[in-house]
Amino acid sequence: MSRETDDYDCDIRFGEWLRSARTKQQLTVEAAAQSAAMPAERLKALELGYSDRGITQDESVRPSKVYRIPLEELLREATRA
Repeated sequence: MSRETDDYDCDIRFGEWLRSARTKQQLTVEAAAQSAAMPAERLKALELGYSDRGITQDESVRPSKVYRIPLEELLREATRA
């Protein structure tokens, strides 16, 4: 398996986890993005695993607060291989 495939698989797993966290809070993508002060398209890309750069540490603070997830947990899930 190539590094690119590994990165893509990690992005997909993180996206599924992030989507699950959002739905547990009963938020639509649009409502979550608005509360997190980030573009809905960016949040959708993260949830679908189509983010070319993953989620940055600075960026991760916003959904962490909206989804009521400790930042450390979100970062751990984002980097889990």
